[in-house]
Amino acid sequence: LKASKFKGNFDFTNARSMYPYLEKVEDDFLIWLIGFFEGDGSFIFSKELNIVITQREDNKHTLEMIVEKLKIGQVIVQSKNLVPGKLWIFRWILRDLRSINIFMRILEGNLVVPMRIHKHRLFAEKHNEKLLRAKQNRPNKYKDIEPLNINKLPLKPSLKQQILPIKPKYIWIKGFKSYYA
Repeated sequence: LKASKFKGNFDFTNARSMYPYLEKVEDDFLIWLIGFFEGDGSFIFSKELNIVITQREDNKHTLEMIVEKLKIGQVIVQSKNLVPGKLWIFRWILRDLRSINIFMRILEGNLVVPMRIHKHRLFAEKHNEKLLRAKQNRPNKYKDIEPLNINKLPLKPSLKQQILPIKPKYIWIKGFKSYYA
């Protein structure tokens, strides 16, 4: 299947219509990334809203692959372990409004885990508030970023997400278990 086509029960149409460069990102990668995020990612609610995935040093390459494919975020050192033989901890982090908006649209309607769906909706509300303030202060910088439509965000997994076909489900599970081949 081409990246632009609907794949199983995951639909990236909205994300790709708003951010056309995502047409070049394979559906399988996006499905895996959703599973990976649902397994290891976090919505950080603080003064600065962030989205992160944290991994040990031996999986840093996975975080770098996400940056390379999505063209958003950065990989930073979260903690340096000074004990010989112990691994450092790295973090893929989204801090800016544009990057967060892109990733939120990839997740939109595609999450499987009920708690993640709930957190996505809460995070979307805070993101929209921050985006609207930013648009008021710097309208030209943020004119092409649209707020998420909170009313269209699901409150629980849809039936289509609960009965995933075999291949997308397998790809999502690989991500959830933090493995991508």
